[in-house]
Amino acid sequence: MISLSEIQPAGSEGDLISRVENIFSPTGILARAKNFEFRPQQQQMAVAVAHALQSREHLAVEAGTGVGKSLAYLVPAILYAIANRKKAVVSTHTINLQEQLTEKDLPMLASVLGALPEPVKFNFTMLKGRANYVCTRRLHKAMQQSGNLFTSSEAKELRRIAEWSKQTKDGSLSDFDVEPD
Repeated sequence: MISLSEIQPAGSEGDLISRVENIFSPTGILARAKNFEFRPQQQQMAVAVAHALQSREHLAVEAGTGVGKSLAYLVPAILYAIANRKKAVVSTHTINLQEQLTEKDLPMLASVLGALPEPVKFNFTMLKGRANYVCTRRLHKAMQQSGNLFTSSEAKELRRIAEWSKQTKDGSLSDFDVEPD
């Protein structure tokens, strides 16, 4: 989820398309970013996303590997969300793509967009489906009944999970060093 980190001067909604087109141009701010390579297809997609957001229309895009789809939808979504004081939610098919967005793409964009003449500042976080998190209520209940329900090795594993749950930063099961049995 992407949200404002502070109240921003929004600019006019009408310039969203031109701002996006400029950001993705061969001389735009992204061109100064490390490892950025101008791709006309990426710019075209980013402009189409900006237009769809501005027009409140649906958009389906098919683009090959290497086009830069993530940045092409993230930049317009961020600018639109800030200009309209809204949140942007990006849903992905895989956790790997979520991790790429939150560990690589969004931090890079925070730096690049923060260097604009009118800095664009935003926050983001990753949310996974509920099956990826420990349920503290169920864990507590299992701990209370562990003597009756589990073998000694299972009870030991349950205690390891309980100890982990006190130290984890986000409660995500991917936070385990060794996944529980």
